[in-house]
This record gives sequence, C-alpha cells and structure tokens, in this order.
Amino acid sequence: MGVQSNRTAKRFSCGTDTKHMMYPKQMRSVIIFLIMGACCFIVLSILTGVGEGRTIVVDDVDDEDADDGTSSDYSEIRFAVENSSVGDTILVKEGNYSGTIWINHSLELIGDGWNSTTIDGNGTIYSIYVHGDGVQISGFRFINSKRAIGMESNNSRILNNSFSLNNTYGLEIIRSKDITIEGNQFTDCVAVGVAATNSRSVFVRNNDFQKNGYGVSYIYVKGSSVRNNHFRYHSTAVYLDFSEDVKVRDNSIVNNTRTGIFVMYSHCEDIDINDNYYGENRYDIRLYGQDEDEGLWGNVFVAFSVVVISIMIITTLVVLLLDLRSSVTGSKTTSQLSGTQSSNERNPPTPPASTSECIPAIPSSPP
Repeated sequence: MGVQSNRTAKRFSCGTDTKHMMYPKQMRSVIIFLIMGACCFIVLSILTGVGEGRTIVVDDVDDEDADDGTSSDYSEIRFAVENSSVGDTILVKEGNYSGTIWINHSLELIGDGWNSTTIDGNGTIYSIYVHGDGVQISGFRFINSKRAIGMESNNSRILNNSFSLNNTYGLEIIRSKDITIEGNQFTDCVAVGVAATNSRSVFVRNNDFQKNGYGVSYIYVKGSSVRNNHFRYHSTAVYLDFSEDVKVRDNSIVNNTRTGIFVMYSHCEDIDINDNYYGENRYDIRLYGQDEDEGLWGNVFVAFSVVVISIMIITTLVVLLLDLRSSVTGSKTTSQLSGTQSSNERNPPTPPASTSECIPAIPSSPP
C-alpha cells in the first residue's frame, strides 16, 4: 500500500512539473514571433521598395542590329509591362513605340529622352493608362492620342516628358492623390495640357506650357499647387473650378488670348494666387462667383490687358489730336497777327489832315 502511494505521488509529481510543461509553450511563442517578423519584413520590403526589382530592357531594333551591341528583353513596351513585377525598372531605348500600355502596379518606365524616344498613340484614347500606385514615367515624347497619359493612381510621378503633336489631353488625372508633374513640356494639346478632377495633392511645377487650349485645369481639386511654370499662347493658362487650398505662385503667364488665371466658384480665401508674372493677356485674373479677393497679392502685372491698353491708346491719340489742333489754331492766329503787323510796317497808315484843314478858321471879327 505504501508502495502504491509512492507511485501515485511520483506520477502526481511528474504531472505537475512546471519546468517541462512551460518549455513547449515558450517554443511556440518564439516560432510565432519569428513568423510574424518575417511576414512584416516581406510586406515592408514590398511597400518601401527595399526588395530589389528587375531591370527590363526594351528596344525596337533587333539585338544583332543594335548599335551598342547590348541585348534587349522585349521589342514592345506593353509586353515588358505585362511581364513585369512590383518594383521593376523598364528601360526603353531610343526609337518609336506604339500604345496602348496599361500599368497596374508600381514600376519605373524610363525612356532615353523625349528627343529620341516616342510613344505614338495612333489615335487611341490612351497611350498609357496608369491604374496602379507608385509609378514613375519619364523620358518620352507622346503624340497622336486622345489622352497621352491617363491616371487613376496615388504617389506617382510624371517627369521630363514632351506632350506634343496632335494630343487632345496631355495628362488626365482622375481620383488620384500625391501626383507630381515636373520638368515636362506641353505643346499643342487641343483641350488641356494637365487636367485634374476629383483629386488631392496634385503638384504641377517647373513645366513649360505652350499653345494648348488650357494649360492647367483643376476641377474639384484640393491641397494642390501650380508653381514656377511658364504659360504662353493659351486661351486660358490656369483654370480653377470648385477647388480648395490651391496655390498658384511664381509662374510666368504671358500672351494668352483670353485669361491668365480664371477662378470659378472657388473661395478666394482658399486660393493663393501670388508672385506671378503677367504680360499681354486679355485678362490677367478673372474671378467668377467670388465674394472676396483675399488670396490675391504680390502679383506683377507688367502689361495691362488688351482692353485697358486700347482705352489708353485711344485716349492718348485724342489728347494728341486736341493738342495738335490747338497748336495749328494758335499758329494761324499768330501768323495773322504777324501778317497784319508786317503790312502796317510796309504801308503805314495816312495821318489825318491837319487841324487847319479839318476845322474852319474862326473869323477875327463878326461879319
């Protein structure tokens, strides 16, 4: 009986040994912690770009015909994009390429420069459509598209491109956030160079706009800016409609046939229009549906509008004509007076008869 009690006690003692029972739990906790850490690292690597992406080369010339002797992976940009992964870089050599190209994940699409690398839309709606976040496009010339680049994206950049020759829209941005457009050239876009709608934090800076319908159009845009750009030969250079917290600063806005900056149905206290340079616009700034102009200060109006200049010219001409007429009239009067005086000097008047001839002599004595 005593032996049985000892065995029972021994089994009880083994079953309640906390040292052996805690060890598996600790191992499970460590394993779970390691797995979670690895997952977090992978996610952060994808989001921050820590993971190294591939470099894909596109060349429209066959490898054996390439001047530099380097090999390429694809001859069309769209094939390279379709076979790319998040974080990849696609290098496009000089040449002529066709759209339409759809981008739905983060990547860099880099051309050899807009003077040598062209994407021809051939009349399609989009040459490139971006529906992914974290995309950068640079170094291309876009021609013959309804919309050279369409975007519904966040945290993307359009850098150092040329939008020219038969594009209706250069860049169309819809429902996007944190978009940077910098160092580009927008020329001869029939409708608009840059059009942003229902977007936030759209930054247009250091670009050149020439001969577009509108230069920049913001409709229902918030927290954005148009800074340090050059606008020439547009109908309207900058158009703001139902927009808030927008800064239009340090731009050169000249030779626009209708309006330099047109603000429509946007509260001026939310619009910062300052330190811009204006010249030879029909209207430098127009406000429609505004109550105040608190956001307007520090602008340099070098040349007045065409209407004001016309009024000044007409007024000046009228004053000059009146002065000329007065001068001519004064000259005639002076000439007449001078002529009379000279005539008098040449032909002095005959003195009147002497008194003895004019008045009969008084007789010395009465008759």
